[in-house]
Amino acid sequence: MAVRKTQSSDKASMLRRVLLTMRERVSSTCAAIDLGIHRAAVKTLEAESAAPDFWSTPSRAQSDLRQLAFHKGVVERIANWKSSLEEVEAMIELAVEGVAGLPGGGGSSPDVGILDVADIRDFLGEDAAILGNMQDDFLEEAESVLFALQRDLKAWELER
Repeated sequence: MAVRKTQSSDKASMLRRVLLTMRERVSSTCAAIDLGIHRAAVKTLEAESAAPDFWSTPSRAQSDLRQLAFHKGVVERIANWKSSLEEVEAMIELAVEGVAGLPGGGGSSPDVGILDVADIRDFLGEDAAILGNMQDDFLEEAESVLFALQRDLKAWELER
């Protein structure tokens, strides 16, 4: 069991380092993108496309819709990057610090907090292996989300 705990701890540490690097990459990429311009373009193009005479010039309407899709894509992509970072952070926290929602953990009572790993092992007794599996699952999912984020950032960089 000690080997598994060390492996989980090592993996969590590695994922935290990768998360920090990815935060920096997302931050620098977002700094290079003027999100305000894209949001304003979405707002303007959506208003124009709602006008009754929008399709009076079909080629212009199609061009406007392509531009709208592009600007919406940029806004959504950035939101997805930030969401992925938050998701990974939460999964690592759950894997390392404990799991809310088990008896005694994460309730609304002020004296009840998130159980740490040792408390959960005590609670589970013989079923403590479940905890190890949960930790591994959270860490594997965090790694998968980080990998997908890295791929998407790389694709973004190549597109530019």
